[in-house]
Amino acid sequence: MDGDDEEQTRQLKELDTRYQRQGKNYEEMPGSERGKYLSNKTHYSPSDPDARIAVKPGKPRELYYSGQIAVDTAHHVITHAESFTADGKDCRDLITITEQLQTRLQRHGMQIEKLLADGAFSSGENYQYLEQNNITPYNRCWVAH
Repeated sequence: MDGDDEEQTRQLKELDTRYQRQGKNYEEMPGSERGKYLSNKTHYSPSDPDARIAVKPGKPRELYYSGQIAVDTAHHVITHAESFTADGKDCRDLITITEQLQTRLQRHGMQIEKLLADGAFSSGENYQYLEQNNITPYNRCWVAH
């Protein structure tokens, strides 16, 4: 928590109020055999307030983080690992991962020339970033020029 004692007390009260409201919302929701509606507006983890509700096909709505791993596919070596909050799309993480990895590789006289990612990382912003940095992207959604 940030701030002085007064600010921390205020933040704790806010978390407690949110937790109580969450419990009431959960009780008042119409029940179903499949479960209750969960969102980041109604749920949070008191022990890990940075965890976020994630929605992925075939997975339950739960509080998660998004773990991303970069691998040198030619040598089968993990080159970067990082966690992000799970309340956004994967595509928002590609530039951060690539910048941090490129900085690390440059210290060893190496650079990223090609990047392979699944369709979840596809966005115009990512494609523009890779093009500006002379990195050739590969995946089903991108077409290299």
